[in-house]
Amino acid sequence: MHTDWLGTQDIFTRSIGRTTYWANRLTPLVEFSTSPVHADATAWRMCMILSGFWAGSTPFVEITRLDAGQSLRLERGELRLTTELPSWFTNPQGAASVDDLAAAIEGAVPRSLLNRSDLTLSGGLDSRLILAAGLHRGGPRPRSFSTHHESGWDGDTRIAEEVARAARLDHRLIDYGPDDWLNAREKTLDRLEHSTSMHAWLLPLARTIHNGRAARAPLLDGLAGDVLMKYHDEVAPVDRDERTRRVWATLGANGFSASIGLRPDIRDEWESEAQAAWRQQMRRWDDHPYAETVMRLLTRTRRAIAASPFRLFAPERRVLTPFIDPDVVRVALSVPPLASSDRDLRPRVLRVLDPALADINSTVDPAVNQGAFVERGPSSPAAVWSMVRAIDAEPSSARLFNDGALASVSARAGARSIPQSVRRAAMLAHWTGRWRTKLAQPLRFD
Repeated sequence: MHTDWLGTQDIFTRSIGRTTYWANRLTPLVEFSTSPVHADATAWRMCMILSGFWAGSTPFVEITRLDAGQSLRLERGELRLTTELPSWFTNPQGAASVDDLAAAIEGAVPRSLLNRSDLTLSGGLDSRLILAAGLHRGGPRPRSFSTHHESGWDGDTRIAEEVARAARLDHRLIDYGPDDWLNAREKTLDRLEHSTSMHAWLLPLARTIHNGRAARAPLLDGLAGDVLMKYHDEVAPVDRDERTRRVWATLGANGFSASIGLRPDIRDEWESEAQAAWRQQMRRWDDHPYAETVMRLLTRTRRAIAASPFRLFAPERRVLTPFIDPDVVRVALSVPPLASSDRDLRPRVLRVLDPALADINSTVDPAVNQGAFVERGPSSPAAVWSMVRAIDAEPSSARLFNDGALASVSARAGARSIPQSVRRAAMLAHWTGRWRTKLAQPLRFD
């Protein structure tokens, strides 16, 4: 058995006696056996910081996940776990051009399927690049779907609709409100098997897409486009530590460290230990010409973001993700570095593929007005109160916060933002309740 080069394909294993079982979901490996499982407190610590489980860890001690490029082989009666990443990823060679990258993205978008495909379209650049690649060769136009981000700003959908009009697409906007988000939250966690606390806002969109065309029709999604092409500059070796601190912070640690209400010993100790473990694993990439890109791909893209297309849209729909196509990654990592002041490859590639679409503003432009704020996500009063009640009901989650902290969060419900730690602790609480009867002992962090 083996997973793909990035490790986005879910393969979980559990050994009982001399037999190793595998599945592409956690639930069967927990439920089929009467043997109890143990909660992995160390893995949950990392999840609380990064919003996703790290490397091969899962919520359970007894169950592991094949990591990027890993294979599990049975040789002479013994299981061997090996890791082999492709040379074009570990040691990129060549001097590709922006035109080469545009051609590689074109090649990863199957023209023959476009006339019956769907596209998730945002106001950013990733989905627009996929659209431009498909249309560049005169291909048929896919249907496009957009939904509001849970932050509540409407700039994303406003720009997506402008792109759809310019490309003459059959476009549909899926709206939702605070009650819809709240109703979807626990259903989303169950579907994701608590791999991340993100993406509750996508379930209404996913249900629309599930009920659309036949299951054989592909869905195109821009997974990893931003990470692969947004940080395309070469950092001098003397800046390695500063670079890794920056990457670590933007992977989610900043939000965790800034979470008012968490017990200080937990906030500081967990963040320090998790960063040290992550840094140890990332050292092998220090000399990679695009170390920041690689670190982000192997952490946040694989374990937090990939859950969105592969767990919410699939298996009902066949999901195609052109930006993790091996040829696209190989070429992207061969394009010479850009200046650190303007290091995003995407606008350059988009201009090659479709100058008209390139001229439309995007949400990655800091000067773009995001428009009106309409609460759709986790900071609505009903959502905050629901999550706080869930945390209060589970000691393992409630102990993470200072006395009175959760009451303070409830009091500021509807204030447009809540600490990230509350949402992640609510996910932990929901997971604990879901698997309480299967756990050998209650989860404790002390």
